[in-house]
Amino acid sequence: VEIPSNISKLSSLTLLDIGANQVEILPDSVGNLISLKELIAFKNALTSIPAAIRLLTRLEVLDVSKNEIKRLPDVFDCLNLKTLSVLKCPLEEIPLSIGALATCLEDIHIDRHLHLNDPPDTIVSRGTRQLLGYLLRAYRART
Repeated sequence: VEIPSNISKLSSLTLLDIGANQVEILPDSVGNLISLKELIAFKNALTSIPAAIRLLTRLEVLDVSKNEIKRLPDVFDCLNLKTLSVLKCPLEEIPLSIGALATCLEDIHIDRHLHLNDPPDTIVSRGTRQLLGYLLRAYRART
């Protein structure tokens, strides 16, 4: 299942719920949904999220749980997310830019045992605040 690229014409859309629809690709045109506050795309067949989400500066909730996403785009420093859910995704790494969300992100839902090299499982298992603190320090060291 594909999302039509002309979805970008819905610039006033605040909620896009495409959960449990076997969607395989989230088009770059999703970045044109400038009013979007919630993007719910759990339980699909997504393997990636377009870097164009960096344009969604009003986005507060991103739920891409239960997809086949291995890498998230490293663009989270452009967002103001309050909730990020990536449960049941085979992530290979967590972008350091998520650390830039330390002041606004309230909840990050991530599997505790991904066996990532960075951050280590011991940090991930401590919860949102510790994970964000770790990512923020790493993000600042990188920039």
